[in-house]
Amino acid sequence: MFKKIDDKTVILWIIKDGHFTGDGRKLSYCSEQVQRTYAGQRRAGKQTRH
Repeated sequence: MFKKIDDKTVILWIIKDGHFTGDGRKLSYCSEQVQRTYAGQRRAGKQTRH
Protein backbone atom coordinates (compact mmCIF):
# COMPACT_ATOMS: atom_id res chain seq x y z
CA MET A 1 0.00 0.00 0.00
CA PHE A 2 1.25 3.49 -0.87
CA LYS A 3 0.50 6.82 0.79
CA LYS A 4 1.48 10.04 -0.96
CA ILE A 5 3.39 12.48 1.24
CA ASP A 6 4.20 15.16 -1.35
CA ASP A 7 4.91 15.38 -5.10
CA LYS A 8 8.12 13.35 -4.80
CA THR A 9 7.63 11.20 -1.69
CA VAL A 10 5.48 8.19 -0.80
CA ILE A 11 5.40 5.72 2.07
CA LEU A 12 5.28 2.05 1.11
CA TRP A 13 3.78 -0.49 3.49
CA ILE A 14 4.11 -4.21 2.80
CA ILE A 15 1.00 -6.22 3.64
CA LYS A 16 1.26 -9.96 4.29
CA ASP A 17 -1.71 -12.12 5.25
CA GLY A 18 -3.83 -8.99 5.68
CA HIS A 19 -1.43 -7.31 8.15
CA PHE A 20 1.24 -4.63 7.80
CA THR A 21 4.75 -6.07 8.11
CA GLY A 22 6.39 -2.95 9.56
CA ASP A 23 6.35 0.82 9.91
CA GLY A 24 6.68 1.43 6.18
CA ARG A 25 9.48 2.75 4.02
CA LYS A 26 9.72 6.34 2.84
CA LEU A 27 10.56 6.48 -0.87
CA SER A 28 11.52 9.65 -2.73
CA TYR A 29 11.82 10.31 -6.45
CA CYS A 30 15.24 11.40 -7.68
CA SER A 31 15.89 12.67 -11.18
CA GLU A 32 17.78 10.48 -13.65
CA GLN A 33 20.84 12.74 -13.35
CA VAL A 34 20.93 12.31 -9.56
CA GLN A 35 20.52 8.54 -9.88
CA ARG A 36 23.40 8.31 -12.38
CA THR A 37 25.66 10.39 -10.11
CA TYR A 38 24.84 8.18 -7.11
CA ALA A 39 25.43 4.98 -9.12
CA GLY A 40 28.77 6.32 -10.37
CA GLN A 41 29.89 7.15 -6.83
CA ARG A 42 28.90 3.66 -5.64
CA ARG A 43 30.87 2.01 -8.48
CA ALA A 44 33.92 4.17 -7.75
CA GLY A 45 33.74 3.31 -4.04
CA LYS A 46 33.58 -0.43 -4.73
CA GLN A 47 36.57 -0.27 -7.07
CA THR A 48 38.79 1.34 -4.44
CA ARG A 49 37.99 -1.30 -1.81
CA HIS A 50 39.79 -4.15 -3.61
